[in-house]
Amino acid sequence: MKNLNRGYVGRKQSKRADIAIKNGECPLSMLTRRKLDRHGVSHSAAFVVWLCKQGYIRYTSRHHRGNPPVLTRFYHPADIRRQLECLAVDLLLEEWKATWATKKHGWSKKEQKHG
Repeated sequence: MKNLNRGYVGRKQSKRADIAIKNGECPLSMLTRRKLDRHGVSHSAAFVVWLCKQGYIRYTSRHHRGNPPVLTRFYHPADIRRQLECLAVDLLLEEWKATWATKKHGWSKKEQKHG
């Protein structure tokens, strides 16, 4: 019988995902302030994760993780820094703050506009 997990490190992630992590890439769930600081990114991890989820920052690679395997986007902090240099970060930061305030207070966009 064929071993279905032969491309996996345990049941956690694919061998290529493991190599990517060793090369400094990581999924959003592993992106930390410390990793960003090491590569000269001065913004908060929460803001960077939001930028990634909104599609402003493109992923570096994709790998399978988990059981069952799910295709996960990986990001390299140095690549994030380079992409941030090309974005209007001040405007995006204001948009992120507005989104965060809406979620924190449970307001809908309609309620925010009309007070």
